[in-house]
Amino acid sequence: MPLALYDATVTIYLQILPAMADLIDKAEAHCRAHDLPDSALLDVRLAPDMWHLARQFHVVCIHSATAVTGAIAGEVLLDTRPAHNDFAGLRAQVNAAIATLRTITPEQLEEASGRDAAYVISPTRRMEFTAQNYLLSLAMPNFMFHATTAYDILRAQGLTIGKIDFLGALPLKV
Repeated sequence: MPLALYDATVTIYLQILPAMADLIDKAEAHCRAHDLPDSALLDVRLAPDMWHLARQFHVVCIHSATAVTGAIAGEVLLDTRPAHNDFAGLRAQVNAAIATLRTITPEQLEEASGRDAAYVISPTRRMEFTAQNYLLSLAMPNFMFHATTAYDILRAQGLTIGKIDFLGALPLKV
């Protein structure tokens, strides 16, 4: 049986996003335990030309829930909104992404799979895909990159986290 697009995307998003919410909780607890403002972690970057931690969490939501709903609709607009600058706002955004993804059915995604889906960067710049190719070649790799970068920033800042904190709840055979 071929792998369904839903299983290759939404199932993975719903595994990793709760782990991202847990990382936000751990980052906030770290700041409180060390009497640090949220910005002490949220403004950290791995390199000067990379996005800061808050933006990493923000983009994880864009390349998951926004990507899936946009792929189904046939168009995804580049999201240029600024990231939340506090843990509460980021946590709410991640939880909203999870809630949105939980409303998506496998049938909705399979139906959209071969249809056109454009990633709209500006009124004059569009990247044309099928919904499946958009999700698997642009959205999913970006999601994993930014989730990994958020985890890496927190590790580099001394949080006691491990690989399972990134992986989240594994879908083990029962």
